[in-house]
Amino acid sequence: GYEVEETDITRTELYTADEVWMTGTAAEISPVTVIDNREIGDGKPGKVAMAIKERFMDIVCGKVPEYADWIDYVN
Repeated sequence: GYEVEETDITRTELYTADEVWMTGTAAEISPVTVIDNREIGDGKPGKVAMAIKERFMDIVCGKVPEYADWIDYVN
């Protein structure tokens, strides 16, 4: 697992981050590679962001049985 901390950060911290991603209802998990025309990390989606996105998609698509109760299917 990953240790998570919710906190305010500065633009400088964003610019110098190894990885940045956004999350939300519509965005789900969206890696960010450029902010204010500045490349983040190596300019590609990072390993952590992609691992979280993959796990999230598996859960919301019903592929992870232990989270089956998170899903309400609509017919």
